[in-house]
Amino acid sequence: MALAGQTIAGPVRQTGDGALVAPTVSGSSVTVKDPSGVAVVDGAAIVLSGSTATYTFVNGEPSTTYTLGDGWTVIWVLVIAGEIYTFRHAAILVEYVPPNIITAADLYGGQGIPELRMAIPQAQTSDRGDGTGWAPQIDAAYYGFIRKMLADGRPIWKSREPTGYWDWLFTRSILNAVDTIPAPDGSMWAQERRQAFSKHKRAEAGIKLQYDDIDVSIRKPGSGPIYTSPVGRPAW
Repeated sequence: MALAGQTIAGPVRQTGDGALVAPTVSGSSVTVKDPSGVAVVDGAAIVLSGSTATYTFVNGEPSTTYTLGDGWTVIWVLVIAGEIYTFRHAAILVEYVPPNIITAADLYGGQGIPELRMAIPQAQTSDRGDGTGWAPQIDAAYYGFIRKMLADGRPIWKSREPTGYWDWLFTRSILNAVDTIPAPDGSMWAQERRQAFSKHKRAEAGIKLQYDDIDVSIRKPGSGPIYTSPVGRPAW
C-alpha cells in the first residue's frame, strides 16, 4: 500500500486455471484501516481495471502524519456472480516499493538461457516462442523478494535502494523457470537447474539494502549473518 495518488488492487483468481474473476462494480467496495483500526477509506467504490478491483488514493489519503510501517488492513467487499465475498489483507504503508524490473526478454538474452523461449509450459502459453509465457515465474520471483524481506524482519517501508536487486530477481526468475521443465539426470536442463541454483545463491549473498534513516554510504545485508563452527564445538 502506498501514499496519495497510488493505486491498490484486489485481484481474484479461479483456483483451476488462475484466470482473473471480474467482480461487479455495483455493490463492491474497499475499506482501508490504519493500525489503530480507524477507517482511512470507508466503503469506497471500486474501479474495474482489466477484471481487477482497484482503488486510487486521493489527496489526504492516508494523511502524511502517519508513520510508515505495518499494521494496516485492506478489506475488499466484492460482488461476484451475484454473491458477496469479503477479503481481508494485511498491508504496509510505504512511500516506495521496488518495481518488478525483469521481463521475459531478460530470461532469453545476455546472461539468460535462449532455449527458455521454446520451453514455456503449454499451460502458460498458446504459442511457444512468443516471449510472453514466463510471467508467472517472474511475478513469483518479485513477490518472493518482498516476502523474504518481511520474513527477515526488514523494515521494507524504509527501503530506498536495494543494491544487487536486479541480479536477485533475474536469477530467481531463471531458477523458477528451469524448475518447471522436466530435467532427467544428465540432461541439459538438469545442468541448467544446478547452475541456476548456484547463481541465485551468489546473488542472494550480494543483496544490500539502504534505508532512509541511515547514512547514505551504508548498506545492510539482505540476510542476517550465518555463524558456523566445527562439528562438536559450540558456536558463540
